[in-house]
Amino acid sequence: MILVLLVYYLPYSLFALRLPAVILAVIAFSLYTAAYLCDIFLSGFNAVDQQWINAAKVLGLNHTQILFKIKLPIAIRAMLPAMLGLGITVFKDTSVLVVVAVGELTYSARQLQTAEPVNYALVMAMVILMYFTIATSGAAMTGIFEKKWNKNPTLQLIFERNDL
Repeated sequence: MILVLLVYYLPYSLFALRLPAVILAVIAFSLYTAAYLCDIFLSGFNAVDQQWINAAKVLGLNHTQILFKIKLPIAIRAMLPAMLGLGITVFKDTSVLVVVAVGELTYSARQLQTAEPVNYALVMAMVILMYFTIATSGAAMTGIFEKKWNKNPTLQLIFERNDL
């Protein structure tokens, strides 16, 4: 993730400004996540068919009612799997922070390896198991949410009917 390195090294080289690595990591991951969330929100709101909005206007709903009663329920349903997947991806990408010496899981494992080189394979196996467990449980939760959303007959009716 080049954004982490840019955010880490550019403030010092351009402005002679030295910030703590944790703050720079938060800034880098915020920028990274914000870029993807903008695209997810855009695609979620584009998933709302214009016919639904026109039908709501004909029924006399104002812009606020259209937003909360029509656009948001449909957009959230379209955005939820992508947002949960992004959360899992950001969690996995925190292992990149070892490059800028932010104390995260992989960095802690390397410190343990330095202290006890004999147990390095065991420590790294535990780190791999932790990442795998958290990422797999996140993916399972995403699947549960998707199944739950698909069982809701109101939402199925909204997405299956295009005859408004």
